[in-house]
Amino acid sequence: MKSNLSKSLSEIVSVESWYTRFSEENRESDFFMHVRFQEAVFGGEPEQSVRFRLRLRKADVVVSVEEPLKIPKSSVRRDRLNVEATYEQERTEEKGADICGEVSGEVSPLGAKGNLRLTANAAQKVGETTKSTRKLRASGTLVEHSVDLDGNNRWSFSPVGGEHLLGQAFDRTDPLMKVKHVEPMKKISPVVKVQVKCLREDIDILDLEPKTVSKRLLRRGVGEAVKLRLAEAIIKDTLASEGLEFEGVAEKFASITVADVISEDE
Repeated sequence: MKSNLSKSLSEIVSVESWYTRFSEENRESDFFMHVRFQEAVFGGEPEQSVRFRLRLRKADVVVSVEEPLKIPKSSVRRDRLNVEATYEQERTEEKGADICGEVSGEVSPLGAKGNLRLTANAAQKVGETTKSTRKLRASGTLVEHSVDLDGNNRWSFSPVGGEHLLGQAFDRTDPLMKVKHVEPMKKISPVVKVQVKCLREDIDILDLEPKTVSKRLLRRGVGEAVKLRLAEAIIKDTLASEGLEFEGVAEKFASITVADVISEDE
């Protein structure tokens, strides 16, 4: 069962956020957040007339707290983070035995494990070996901190390479800031909210196609504009059913909240 403390537009982004439970002895806690961007799919419901995928181009993660909580400004991580995923490519050339291979990942002295074997005679010829290794960027995310108009801490995400945000946003789980309890303790836990927001233009609709087409539309043809309006209607209905805030789905500069999470205290 889905928690009513966590909402997301068809799981286009996964957010986990938590802090240590406050007590009379513990009035200040580290705040942690794990963010993973994903691809959302639509069209699985029988009543949905088109199917498509959604990815995000850019997004802001905004953390807000309610009284009696305060965030010491000096505790907030403001460094510019460039999370980069790499892999190593190793090229091996064997002189004297006509062997030249290119592999990625872990390499044995004679080439890729299980893929290359030398005969006894050829092995005797292997005396000169040249190897070169280079790192290739596969993907990455640029993360920058700022403060919004309401004074809330905001982390903005954009892809380093490629068009979309995909995968884990932070390379490790370090505290992003501290949260301080400044009033007498109560039984009800104070609220730390995390919202993921973007502009409509930063929601990319991919592989848009009709599922079923009426005879009337079939005669007229289903154009891209018609399919787009059908997709936007599905996005709007999903946002509304999840209780997510949005200004619109047709205006490219409209603000849309794609995830809304209440942090857990542990």
